Amino acid sequence: MGEVLFSLEDRRGRPMVLAPTHEEVVTSIVRANVQSYRDLPVILYQIQTKFRDEPRPRAGLVRVREFDMKDAYSFNTDDDSLDDSYQAMAQAYRNIYRRCSLPVLMAEADSGAIGGKDSHEFLLATPTGEDTVITCPACGYTANAEKAQGVYPDQPATPEQSLEEIDTPGIKTIAGLADFVGVATSQTLKAVFYAADDDVVFVTVRGDLEVNEVKLKNCLHCKDLRLATDEEVRDAGLVAGSASPIGVTNVRRVADPSIMRGSNFVVGANKPDTHFLNANYPRDFEVDVLTDIALAQPGHLCPQCNAPLEATRGVEVGHIFKLGTSYSEALGAMYLDQEGQQHPITMGCY
Repeated sequence: MGEVLFSLEDRRGRPMVLAPTHEEVVTSIVRANVQSYRDLPVILYQIQTKFRDEPRPRAGLVRVREFDMKDAYSFNTDDDSLDDSYQAMAQAYRNIYRRCSLPVLMAEADSGAIGGKDSHEFLLATPTGEDTVITCPACGYTANAEKAQGVYPDQPATPEQSLEEIDTPGIKTIAGLADFVGVATSQTLKAVFYAADDDVVFVTVRGDLEVNEVKLKNCLHCKDLRLATDEEVRDAGLVAGSASPIGVTNVRRVADPSIMRGSNFVVGANKPDTHFLNANYPRDFEVDVLTDIALAQPGHLCPQCNAPLEATRGVEVGHIFKLGTSYSEALGAMYLDQEGQQHPITMGCY
């Protein structure tokens, strides 16, 4: 949970926490009471106070540090049984919102610190919402911006040209670089520096795109992710404003596949006030990880039907997760099958 977790000590100096959610507690209850496949499936729920040290606590009913949560937990023998419980619970949520006259969107979502395979958020569209929902009006595709996929337009492929160094005095931004050279921002590559558990990571995306920090964090399997400080960037030997992966080998390099959606990009030359023309991957540089880390944006194309995507603001009013066996394996919540073999219980939370 990172810094969201409230931690404290009792008078004897023993470490304690205030519960942000109750997967561990409920799993322990089931471990003590479920022995056989005949005891499954089972769903337990509670309504109880939870505590989270939110970085941006908001007035009202959501995103506060102390709040009431209805949380439910399903326990099943396998993935197929979990899917039955998950779909039944999703329908229960939809029924509740319909009866409350809340026109919610059910969106694919990132599981965050809770983990798990699949998750969906229920979001109420409102201009004051802090979540962005990406939707396709043509086919109904709906996903939180943290999870959404988008198909961005290709740059026309042109024959690779020779790498050429140019002076770019005072140019520090992608927009400024594109204007100076006379190209579209999609003809540039953007360098962004992050600290992943305090290790500097060099991230590259096409200049017209933004980094999706949730996708990046999932890719790096790190606990904490933040933008690197100026000092950390300097200590890593990187030149902010004129950086590119060309010649960089001393830090981890992560790139989005957009670096292959075009050719002859304008990139930093890793010297102040200097850039390269005609950079191409993989001819001119290598990366350690190449994976989707781009933020889907309105105007990108739907990954399911290729129609233009739209965006709306929303507030989260529910979230459901397929946890799998991560908690049951860690806490020893097992069951015996018909042959007497022991297996971890498959879980969902809601």
